[in-house]
Amino acid sequence: MRTYFILHGTGGHQFENWFPWLWSKLESRGEKCFVPQFPAGEGQNYKQWKTILKGYYDAGLIDENTVFIGHSLGCVFATRFVVEMRIDVAGIVAVSGFNGNGNVPEINALNESFLTTNRKLAKVSKFVKFFHCIYSDNDPYLQIELLEDFAKTVGAKVHQIEGAGHLNSSAGYNEFPFLLELLDKIDTII
Repeated sequence: MRTYFILHGTGGHQFENWFPWLWSKLESRGEKCFVPQFPAGEGQNYKQWKTILKGYYDAGLIDENTVFIGHSLGCVFATRFVVEMRIDVAGIVAVSGFNGNGNVPEINALNESFLTTNRKLAKVSKFVKFFHCIYSDNDPYLQIELLEDFAKTVGAKVHQIEGAGHLNSSAGYNEFPFLLELLDKIDTII
């Protein structure tokens, strides 16, 4: 049985976007699913988020059957966490994942402590069985090159969805059937 962690992004919360929908779908199938609430907005930083997620690890809830599903900043956070903690997990699915400055200076400032070197992130392949990146060709916050660079750095299988913005509620993503189908396909492969 898998354990899923859905990780929100900058200024986000656990009840936004497609998170409650996916959470409900996974739990209705008997899967364990956690959607931690991290400090958001002014003052958010990598160290705070790492401390919260480490609490789940210390409680024995993160192991080789864990799948991290990150959105936006949650993607680089999950990747960096796995590498720094040297944890073997099943894999990571990154939705609109990046490691660099996007199009909004105010958000860039909030993200600064989470970003790291591509060299560090590339080490994630030692700890995951799979890595998938899902992103759009018209993300209003992130340049396509930034999304592509992240996927290349982590050695991910790429799924580009045309016209899907930041794959959030603003772009109409309160449900995300493609993501659920992808999770099902991954489980049959590994």
